[in-house]
Amino acid sequence: MTGVIREASYENPHSLIKLQVDEGKGKTWLAYLAPPSRMDSRGFQKDMLKVGATATLVGYPHKTTADEMRGRAHYYRRENHRTPLIVFNPWAN
Repeated sequence: MTGVIREASYENPHSLIKLQVDEGKGKTWLAYLAPPSRMDSRGFQKDMLKVGATATLVGYPHKTTADEMRGRAHYYRRENHRTPLIVFNPWAN
């Protein structure tokens, strides 16, 4: 899903974002991400979780909690960068 980051946390035990879909006008999902140490070791930068930025998150919904999901791969657009999309998969080997 693609949306606007409304809130972000880069802290243990897991990073998280609140992602509002439909160009920032729709449902807001709470998405749990990998721990910061895992994200750091794979080249993710904390500044990618900027509130107001557009992000695409691939994951799966929580079994019992509505509007909550676990992220599997994260895609971020970086300003002033030739590559339009950065793909980050914290679970890749």
